[in-house]
Amino acid sequence: ADVSTVEQMSICIRHVNSDVCGKVHVYEDFVGFVAVANTTGEMLASTILSRVADLGLDMQNCRGQGYDGASNMSGRISGVRARIERDYSEAVYVHCFSHCLNLALNAACALPAVLNMFGTVQSVCVFLGASPKRLHFFKAACTSTDDESMDGEQTARRPRRPHLWGETHWGSRADALEVFQDNFHVILRALELVHEDALELVHE
Repeated sequence: ADVSTVEQMSICIRHVNSDVCGKVHVYEDFVGFVAVANTTGEMLASTILSRVADLGLDMQNCRGQGYDGASNMSGRISGVRARIERDYSEAVYVHCFSHCLNLALNAACALPAVLNMFGTVQSVCVFLGASPKRLHFFKAACTSTDDESMDGEQTARRPRRPHLWGETHWGSRADALEVFQDNFHVILRALELVHEDALELVHE
């Protein structure tokens, strides 16, 4: 569902084409989001078939369909996969490899060492981002950190504020960890500034 709580389904078309030399090229194009009234297998299957027809494509030429492992998508009796296969037997279902990878990575994140690492990173992100004063220290650290502590690639990039990630999508975690790693020296300096400020308050 989007921010207006409208349920949407994304549709992508994977297709092949050959050039003048006979070399086959594989393409995958995002078609768009389609609003759906509900997420039952019947509704989603009819929506997919209707959208494909609107594109002027013949489902008789379809040789595959890929979704996640949810029962309304991959169910053998009433899932989208089963409903489409009844009319188009050559549209073989394959569990989305990207989704499989996402599930594997999320499972790996349940390991104690990885879980502790993510917990530490998340705690630091929350600590710096939840307070305007601490966020000010982070911004100050961005300008005060010695450029010699950064390599050439890091100095070419402007420091980005560390942020949290989504719980189900690995891509958001990878982006958050990259930001954290790239700005690690800035984060350390920001924490030092917070510590120094706390010591001054104690002495006062």
